[in-house]
Amino acid sequence: ARGLERRLAALGRRFLRSAAPEGAKPEASAAGILSVQEALDVVWARERRGPIAQSVALHAVAWGLGAAEIWIVLACIGVEVSLTEVLVLESLSQAIKSAAFAVPSGLGVQEGGFVVVGALFGLDAGTAIALSLAKRVPDVALGLPSLIVWQTLEAKRAQVLPPR
Repeated sequence: ARGLERRLAALGRRFLRSAAPEGAKPEASAAGILSVQEALDVVWARERRGPIAQSVALHAVAWGLGAAEIWIVLACIGVEVSLTEVLVLESLSQAIKSAAFAVPSGLGVQEGGFVVVGALFGLDAGTAIALSLAKRVPDVALGLPSLIVWQTLEAKRAQVLPPR
């Protein structure tokens, strides 16, 4: 991976030198590419490979648990799905949620995504919405109490501090 990064950085430097207009300083842009390459070298340094591998493993476990959650919910609803279908449903739902990062909590996006992706595997819209709402339970269970505590703290602060 690092060799590919270095080749791409060298290609970028060559492109900047050849495409630079008269009087421009492509060295400044090339220096920016070098600083990015140096930052990538720090990230992929040999001594950091252990933590990176742990992070990848932890992410894979979380992804597997998400797939297990989908399988359990669909089994409780009475829908039989294969392991492959569950893994694809989980991976595509995560991709959709990641793509919709600008939407707060992905409200509506996750549900629509499950309907579209579920249709690819023969899930009807009602089942897909039920699955999506089951995946929302942790968001509500953790988010709602947090919002209540925050509101309570802000109300107390408003009583203590005079208005500006």
